[in-house]
Amino acid sequence: MNNAIEFKNFFYAYQSEWTFRSKTFVNDLNLVVREGESFGFLGHNGAGKTTSIKCLVGLTKPTKGEVLIFGQSSRNPLARKDIGFVPEQPYFYDNIKASEVVEMAAVLKGLPSSEIRNEVARVLAKVKIEHKSNARLRNLSKGQVQRVAMAQALVGNPKILILDEPFSGLDPIGRKEFADLLFEAKKNGTTIFISSHILSDIEFLCDRVAIMKQGFLKGIFDLKELPQILPGHYSLKIKNYSQIENQLIALTNNFNNQDKFLYLTFEQKDIAERALRLSVDSGAIVEEFRFVHGGLEELFLQQTNKS
Repeated sequence: MNNAIEFKNFFYAYQSEWTFRSKTFVNDLNLVVREGESFGFLGHNGAGKTTSIKCLVGLTKPTKGEVLIFGQSSRNPLARKDIGFVPEQPYFYDNIKASEVVEMAAVLKGLPSSEIRNEVARVLAKVKIEHKSNARLRNLSKGQVQRVAMAQALVGNPKILILDEPFSGLDPIGRKEFADLLFEAKKNGTTIFISSHILSDIEFLCDRVAIMKQGFLKGIFDLKELPQILPGHYSLKIKNYSQIENQLIALTNNFNNQDKFLYLTFEQKDIAERALRLSVDSGAIVEEFRFVHGGLEELFLQQTNKS
């Protein structure tokens, strides 16, 4: 299997023109995305995701290291010809039509002029915005502009889709339609590199994820292994617990006092049930007792809360 995307010893730093102080936004990122896989690129705001993506699509260049697309430098226009890109905040001239945005992408991709009209119609229909093909961008909602952005990225069936917050501005129906569209593209062999804060969509779409924190890569995880990485835990929430607080805390290392409630988590079922019986027998009020399945959201919180 070929490598579709590679970050090799990638650093990005910015020097202020006023203070001449340098700040590093991405530190020694080493990352490989395999051809045909769907890969999630996660992190809080300011983690370095968009900066890395801008270098990947040639909008800026690394301070050190390199970014490769199918083995070629991302600064090579021929390498970038194989990608479709949706930026975090798509911006188009507001006086042009939706169809003209897509047509411009087709021309830049080098499609034969005889094919452009059909291709424009195809991708607009793909994202269900064909009824607005003659509408000017200033008259479209944010979600509709997002659909136009996705349409221009799909022109020419690119080998790689690079998507920075592609679900932004979409309602739940739009999110579901985009997720289905991307799932279909993946089945057809397209490599997807996606950054999003909507972790449920990432968990549905992706094979692997990378988690960033303050410019550092915290880890790369295969989502098929999530049940082994995070098998889940039992959660207990109670109040009026003062008589048994010390006994409950002795049963677990994971507890938190907040707003007159005591929150406890347990890895083992028998210990969780012992804590529940102790709470009930003492007269404490049990607000919640449940099993919490391990998932991507829990993994993300675990990794980003680490020092």
